[in-house]
Amino acid sequence: MKLSLNPWIRLNQFTVGRRLFAIAQVKRLAEGRGLNALVERCAQAEQLDKQVRELERRYKVDKNRRVDPRLQALDPQIDKLVGAIYRICVEVTASLAGEPEGDAAARIVRELYPGGPIAITTLTYVDQGSEVGAIVEHLSPDGDLDAEAQTVGLVAQVARLGKLNAEFIDLLPKGADELVRWDHVRAANAQGDERLRAIVAWILGQFPDPHQAEARAALLEPIRHQDEAIRAALSARRAVRDVDPVSGEEIVDEANPETTVAPVPESEPEAVA
Repeated sequence: MKLSLNPWIRLNQFTVGRRLFAIAQVKRLAEGRGLNALVERCAQAEQLDKQVRELERRYKVDKNRRVDPRLQALDPQIDKLVGAIYRICVEVTASLAGEPEGDAAARIVRELYPGGPIAITTLTYVDQGSEVGAIVEHLSPDGDLDAEAQTVGLVAQVARLGKLNAEFIDLLPKGADELVRWDHVRAANAQGDERLRAIVAWILGQFPDPHQAEARAALLEPIRHQDEAIRAALSARRAVRDVDPVSGEEIVDEANPETTVAPVPESEPEAVA
């Protein structure tokens, strides 16, 4: 069983640059207060997030590699099924709210489609195959969402999607398994966000009392500031851009200034403090 701080400390998903910038600021504040344990925790998180940043760089290079054009015949079929499962779940969630079917459908949408189907169907072929494979694994027998899939009535769709995706993956070029895939980047960022929550937990644990509120708020402020910036962008349906980890300035893709590099939020996060 995987345990996470997420149920207790809810943050938006941070880009790696925003995480690095916030952690560096917290570390400087901790150094000024002589909080050596927090300084060490922040330093470890920084070191690991620099590796995440390098992983993202490699991903951007690898995703542009050409793949077998025969995959184009399977791609729209898979896209259609991915979208169909999502639409069924959304409809069941709305029409059977409060019922077991509605609850099951809502969980599938929340855990497997945080960014909707377009977040999956617009990925590169290598990444899409990995993402769809994960969906099938979750919804198939012995998967953690198998019961929900059966409750909603998705067994046939999941079986078909699994078959098509297996064919799809078989057609990927040799060496594709050596590429940095989106699921690698996503997992690394999820671990980075968990390290960030651990920093928040440490601060809350060391400064729990009302008379310590000022010190607690000061140490949390860099994280809160970035979290609020992400929240504001998402609420306005704007792209959440990454920031330079040193200056904190937003990074704009000159070729496509509206492109977001931030992950889609898992749910509706609450404020840090």
